[in-house]
Amino acid sequence: MAFVLLLLLGMVALTQVETQTASSTLRMNEARANAILGLQVGLGELQRLSGPDTRVTARAEILGLDDSSPYRYWTGVWDSRDADPDTARMDHSARRAYDPSDRKTGVAWLVSGLDGERPEEIDPELIKIPADQQVELMSGDSDENIPEVIAGKQTIANAPTQNSGSYAWWVGDEGVKARINLRDPLQRGQAAFEDLVGVGFSFGNDAEKRQLLSASLAQKHGVEHVDALSQALQDDTVRDALSRIISDESLETLLESSGVVDDVPYAAIRHDLTTNSRGLLTDVRKGGFKKDLTLAFNDADVFEQYFGMRPSPASVSPNSLQPLYAQSYNFSGIEDHFYLTPEIAAVNDPSTSVESLWGNLYGVGPNWGTLFHFYHLYELPGISAGGIPPIAPWPYADRRSPVRLSSYPPYSNFQDPNFEWEQDGQHFNNPIGPVLERIKFIVRVGAVESTDADTGETRYKLRFYMQPLVGLWNPYNIKLTQAFSNYYRYRIDCEAAPEFVISGTYADGTEFTETVNLARGYGHSDYQGTEGFWSLLFPDDVDLEPGEIRLFSTTSSGSSEIEVIGSGLDYGWEESEGFYVDWPYDPLADGNIYNDDDPAYLSNAEVTIHSVTFKDRTDSSSSSNYAGAFFVLKHTLPGNDADTGHFQRIGAIWKDSLYNGGTNEPGGVTDGTIAPFQPTSVLGGNYQDIGAWLFHLRTTQEDTQGIRNVVDSNLRSLAGSARWDGPELFAMAPFAASEDHGYLAPGSAVAPVFGEYEPRFTGINGASIDYYGEGISNIALFDVPRAPLVSVGQFQHAHLARYSFEPTYLVGNSYANPRVPLDAVVRMDFDGQSDVNLFDTAYLVNDAIFDEYFFSTFDPGSSDADLLDLRQHAKQLYNTRYQLVMPFDSDLEGMLDSEEKVDAWGGRFMVEGAFNVNSTSVNAWKAVLGSMDQPFLRTELDGALTEEVPDGVYVSRMSLPIFDSHYMGDTTLRELFQGARKLSNDELQALAEAIVEEVRVRGPFLSMADFVNRRLEGSRAQQQRGALQAALDRTINQNIAQSLTGEPADLTGSEYSDAFQTSGAWTDRQAAGAPGYTQQGDLLQVLAPVLSVRSDTFVIRSYGSVESLTGESTEVWCEAVVQRVPDMVGTGNDMSDLSVAEMGREARDLSNEFNQEFGRSYRIVGFRWLNKDEI
Repeated sequence: MAFVLLLLLGMVALTQVETQTASSTLRMNEARANAILGLQVGLGELQRLSGPDTRVTARAEILGLDDSSPYRYWTGVWDSRDADPDTARMDHSARRAYDPSDRKTGVAWLVSGLDGERPEEIDPELIKIPADQQVELMSGDSDENIPEVIAGKQTIANAPTQNSGSYAWWVGDEGVKARINLRDPLQRGQAAFEDLVGVGFSFGNDAEKRQLLSASLAQKHGVEHVDALSQALQDDTVRDALSRIISDESLETLLESSGVVDDVPYAAIRHDLTTNSRGLLTDVRKGGFKKDLTLAFNDADVFEQYFGMRPSPASVSPNSLQPLYAQSYNFSGIEDHFYLTPEIAAVNDPSTSVESLWGNLYGVGPNWGTLFHFYHLYELPGISAGGIPPIAPWPYADRRSPVRLSSYPPYSNFQDPNFEWEQDGQHFNNPIGPVLERIKFIVRVGAVESTDADTGETRYKLRFYMQPLVGLWNPYNIKLTQAFSNYYRYRIDCEAAPEFVISGTYADGTEFTETVNLARGYGHSDYQGTEGFWSLLFPDDVDLEPGEIRLFSTTSSGSSEIEVIGSGLDYGWEESEGFYVDWPYDPLADGNIYNDDDPAYLSNAEVTIHSVTFKDRTDSSSSSNYAGAFFVLKHTLPGNDADTGHFQRIGAIWKDSLYNGGTNEPGGVTDGTIAPFQPTSVLGGNYQDIGAWLFHLRTTQEDTQGIRNVVDSNLRSLAGSARWDGPELFAMAPFAASEDHGYLAPGSAVAPVFGEYEPRFTGINGASIDYYGEGISNIALFDVPRAPLVSVGQFQHAHLARYSFEPTYLVGNSYANPRVPLDAVVRMDFDGQSDVNLFDTAYLVNDAIFDEYFFSTFDPGSSDADLLDLRQHAKQLYNTRYQLVMPFDSDLEGMLDSEEKVDAWGGRFMVEGAFNVNSTSVNAWKAVLGSMDQPFLRTELDGALTEEVPDGVYVSRMSLPIFDSHYMGDTTLRELFQGARKLSNDELQALAEAIVEEVRVRGPFLSMADFVNRRLEGSRAQQQRGALQAALDRTINQNIAQSLTGEPADLTGSEYSDAFQTSGAWTDRQAAGAPGYTQQGDLLQVLAPVLSVRSDTFVIRSYGSVESLTGESTEVWCEAVVQRVPDMVGTGNDMSDLSVAEMGREARDLSNEFNQEFGRSYRIVGFRWLNKDEI
């Protein structure tokens, strides 16, 4: 009986266990179902709130939350769509990003538990989720000051007889992290050049081609520079394994196996690094896909579809000019979208009544023609050999006259000295030519004697000697060869000359006091009202090595009378008489054969020179028709010095005589300085020194009137005037005027300092033109592409800026122009000059480019076999971060056979490791910046190539530097002006921290242009420069040795904005823009292809729980990785050809309600259940 009872009790116990197990399994299933419900709700909210293209994402900490806040890692969503994109294109103030109130409103938080209120109505700083409603979805680490991530429970209403349940969810942003498992096939030898698909180019052998492409892009993130991983990644096995891991949990396992996890808890870096981020190439301001410039620049039909204009090779007349305009193009069509800056055109609309010198185009401002030509420079003959002929600006607008009036406004029509109207439209090509580096005139006075044939008496003329010294600079990283094989020469015309007030006695005994201007001395009277101009002809075999400055003057072989067509220069310098003009002038020299006046002569009585100055052209006939001190750098034709192409046209290199009442004329000799002399005392070369006038490109140590040389002026301006720089600057902004407004008194140093004497006769600049230890001979600032472009950031080297008041670099750079108010992009009637309207051109160009365009690097001439290889990952694009996605049944012709499919073309690409610049992770930014540690090529001056393997992070402005040097903040001269900028680990860390500080203060950024540009509305610091530049300037750029650069001067007066930082913890420097002084454009040209202001990859963590009627609780956690994809919600898009056409149509109709409500689909690409100790 006892046994039976025992058996019965056992059976009851077993039944209870089975019942409890069944009940437990049921609760687990219910909890999992609740977690899945939470996941579905979270995915639905993510789709609704961030599915449309016109959304921006960032973490809540971007709004200033404390680092210990449990809401710190919540994901926020902002609306970035411009209310009217067409209006916003014409008026920047209509951009949503322009309104600071939009940065703090319209935000949605992707998390559960906000008490039923719409998440977009919640301020994270005011959220208080009750403690009993909080659910931990990701653990923290108090030692590392990493808070846990919490969400609020959502209760599931059940019947009284059923178990109660709840769920919670949170969406984590993966795009603000640095992806760690990217491969670098170009550097690690995993891809030969033949394994790449792109537009072909001739430069280098296959290994050099691959090296060039690799250094041009961030092929992977430099996660080994993150302190937490640097030790582990010293192990080659660990580093190789890193590129193969496929999930975040695999990273944790890898770190554990590497033995560093004890020092670096995984919780400390999992908010910084990811294995999952991919991005779409979409336009966050108006929706739709970005436009592919690789496609547009290689297909005239697509170019016309994008920009309304069709390119065709330029027909140059006369044909002998053709070599000066290599591969230049004309454009025809509708110009509405051809110009990058419609706001400039709206203010300065040239009258169509003026003859158009280039077909039917009347627009002004930077344009796509220049960028089109810049892209194709890699095709130039000679590019592989390391030397190309110069390319003059096309079209050559100055057919009637080279002269620019000093009063003419930019972007407008103007009258030349013959009162003929000309049009100053923008060039359509990318000129590459020398720049006037300096011009110096040394003036002396002597005498010559002759005998009167009738009386036998000795008589005299004064002989005025003028020895010029001219410097030509090649600012490019390629040699400029001769344009013509047999004969050619550069030429400078300049209409300014010494003017003397002289008294003495004529040979007939008549006393005189005369004003003598030397420009009249040889009777050049081509222009109405002019008193003549000088023409200086260079040797006919001039070439210029990369970055080289060469000096030209006259030699001691003897002086020559100045000729009408021009006087010859030679290489180098020897003190000599130069060119001369005899005075009194021969009246027949005026060209009037009917002039019966006899030539005048002087007696040997004392001559007194009362004053001397350097005067510009005088013209009493019309104050509005005043040429000023113009200088024109030209290029002549073979055998024809008169028919030329123009490289630089300077309307007034200094403030002309009519500006501000003539109070700013060049300095000179005052009365009493030069002792009276008799003509006989200065015969035979025993001349009297008068002094010299010198104007040169600024050094970085100007004592007065200092500016940020490369930033506040355009060193390679095609047209310029000192009138555009306001009263504080005497010379045109790129130039410094030595000593007394350009005047050097007798006894000043006459001979120049050479970097090299024979045979090149190179000059120096940089920190000095006068001291060899402070100046340098080869300074290259601009990159000439050797391969097809891979990044819109490379446009910083394009010659978009035409005028002297614009910055030297436009694209990607963000410094405020001191001539424009900080809260504006234009100054109307600058300095009280009617129609002189000056713009912040960089701001407008950045606004036009960074959100709407990309380079796919895909060759539209590729074969279908290449397409198949790309789809199967057997080959890769030049930009290995871009992966082609396409239907398997597609061919290239079928993908581009309609405008709708061209519009959808950007949807064919996914960006591996796309990075959201709204990231507030220091480690993530450090890894992104650390991607610039790739080996690179450099070119010798003769064009030979050498591979350089850096031992750290190098920021190089050039894809092909000309020297192997690097600057590290020491006092080494050469490296600052010739090399890349090397960053130490401490500098890299400081820069990453400074960027995050700027992001927190300025963010969230609602567009890439918003990130690149300065803020028009905001603090003074935000108005002065963009976020990246601010971070650079207050960290690594402050390490530039003060012995190499001074600070800019404070420009006072209402004409100037407060653009300079001249006091406080850090200051601006005159060296801003030197190769070793890092500009944000230097970072963007490498990083831009992978940057965005939104994320497309997210992790959703979900929690589910159930509590039984008896109070037993079951909890589960799960995680899903979700990816936004190109197709729209509800379209059933499977990337078929039909769906691509549908995508194109939707790209053109993104304002429809359905698209705006849900946008592009999210797909779950990874899922796992989590144990509690894994959260």
